[in-house]
Amino acid sequence: MKKIILTIFAFVALVLFTANLKAEDVQGQLQAAIAGLKTEIRSDVTVENPGTITG
Repeated sequence: MKKIILTIFAFVALVLFTANLKAEDVQGQLQAAIAGLKTEIRSDVTVENPGTITG
């Protein structure tokens, strides 16, 4: 009986440890994606007559 309980406890601990490792990996990927989204893209804008206001 003790062996069965010990085996079940070890299995549950292994499953929880594996889930924790996967969550850390996913969190790292999400942080990298957020950092990629925060980069600002600027395009070069040219103006023909900067002193002229058109409307």
